[in-house]
Formats: sequence, C-alpha cells, structure tokens
Amino acid sequence: MKQMIIIDGNSLLFRAYYATAYNGPELMHTKDGIPTNAIFSFSNMMGKIIDEMPDDAHILVAFDTNKNTLRKQEMESYKANRKPAPEELVTQFPIARSLLKALNIFTFELDGFAKPSI
Repeated sequence: MKQMIIIDGNSLLFRAYYATAYNGPELMHTKDGIPTNAIFSFSNMMGKIIDEMPDDAHILVAFDTNKNTLRKQEMESYKANRKPAPEELVTQFPIARSLLKALNIFTFELDGFAKPSI
C-alpha cells in the first residue's frame, strides 16, 4: 500500500533552528552572513526521513503562511503570547523551500482558511 508522508514544514524548521541556535557567539552562516544553522539541521532531518521512507511512498511538506488562519479567527488569543520568529530563522524559510524544490519534494501552503459553512 502506498503511503503519503506529510510534514509540517514550519514545525520542522523551527525545531531545526532551536536545536542548533546555541548560546555561543554566532549561528552557522555563509561567508555573506546568511544564517544557515536551521537549513543544515533541516536538511539532515529531511535526509533521514527520505532514507527511511518506503520506495513507493510520497512526501509533501506543508508550510503555514503569515496570514490569519481559522484558529486565529476562532480564538484571538491563539499564539498571542508567542514571541515573533527570530529574523535569523525567517530568512531561512525561502532557502528551505528552495532545498525541497531541489530535492523534488512538493510543498504546499495556503493563505488563511475560511470557516466552512454548515
């Protein structure tokens, strides 16, 4: 039976960032100063997932957008006390999408969600 592996891209990239955002002097970065710590860890995590998935499985990585979602519409306090994502992480999201494209992994994101009519 074929499998579909669906990955929460935001969650995995946040996890990758905080796993490698040491209290040391600097994050990993390119010679031009672009942070790469999250991408380094994210690519390792994706590699492990790909290596362990069955040959006939498919993979999709879904990303949140910065638009309001159904959860925010239903409960304004959702994530109200959460700090904004660090800029060093935010700059790595487009790189993650480029990495997934290079790996021929489909990504999906959709601005907001409307409450379904009943």
